[in-house]
Amino acid sequence: MAEEGAVYVVDERFRKAALGPGGWANANLRTTFTKIIRRAGLQPWPRLFHNMRASCATDWVERFPAVHPRLHLVLRLKGRRTEIGDHPVTIVLHDPSGREILRGDGMVQIGEPPAGVTEVEAAAILVFDVPLETAGAYHFNVTVDSELLASLPVTVSQMPAPHPTPEGN
Repeated sequence: MAEEGAVYVVDERFRKAALGPGGWANANLRTTFTKIIRRAGLQPWPRLFHNMRASCATDWVERFPAVHPRLHLVLRLKGRRTEIGDHPVTIVLHDPSGREILRGDGMVQIGEPPAGVTEVEAAAILVFDVPLETAGAYHFNVTVDSELLASLPVTVSQMPAPHPTPEGN
């Protein structure tokens, strides 16, 4: 577990192990995570990391309307040496009815790569405060040079009501 005020969530000894030839496979995070889960009195579930990522596929909202503060969209754009220059990028978020609720227009610039390099990459982490009027399937459309490159789903669901507990428990 990270200490108070830590910069990294993963402890330094794990990060150092990940620098070895086997990468993160050397860090043995699964064993440590399984121990943490058992110490918490829970039973580890199958495919720990896969299922943790999958749990982020749905955003749970207590009630509507709501605002999702700090929704992150991570993009990695790849280009070739022949695509040097400015390229318009548009990101649009649509609600379940298809209505545009958020839009961002910008440019990505692909510069001259070093000699011998044929592919270049540009990465971006975009952060949005997203208004959510209703539950359902929202989606981001990512367009570069007027070509739709991706439609990324964001499922929003209302949290189930808590089960009432008998008096005295």
